[in-house]
This record gives sequence, C-alpha cells and structure tokens, in this order.
Amino acid sequence: CLISLLYLNNESVNVWSHAIGAALFIYFFFRDIFMGKALPLLTSSADYYIILFYTFSVIVSLFIFTFYEYNRLVLSTFFD
Repeated sequence: CLISLLYLNNESVNVWSHAIGAALFIYFFFRDIFMGKALPLLTSSADYYIILFYTFSVIVSLFIFTFYEYNRLVLSTFFD
C-alpha cells in the first residue's frame, strides 16, 4: 500500500495533498498545543478537548483519504 504512493495515476495529487496536509496538521498541532504556544488561549479544559477532538478528526479524515482506493475505471480510461 505504501509503495503505491509512488505510482503516477489519476489520484496522485489527491493522495499527496491529503498526506502533506495530514503531516502539516500533526506538526502544527504538536507545536501549538503540546509545546504550550496555544495553551494560554484555551480558557478551560473543555476548549482543549474540543480542539483535540477536532484535530484528531481532521487527521483521521486526511489519512483515510490518503489510503482510500482509487477508481479503477477512471485509472484505465486515462492511463492505459
């Protein structure tokens, strides 16, 4: 599955945009939340958990669409 990330097909831009987006989102999350830069802005623990849940949801969504199977009919139409 990971080697297929290097193949050129109709979903290459979609896969890489989601993978890069997930990596950037993880980086900024750890930088801002766990390094303490955003903690003074969070007024309660509920704020922290809402942001944590949102971040987790975005990361899961980005990774799901990164590894989601592409449409074989479209692939064969444009790349065969």
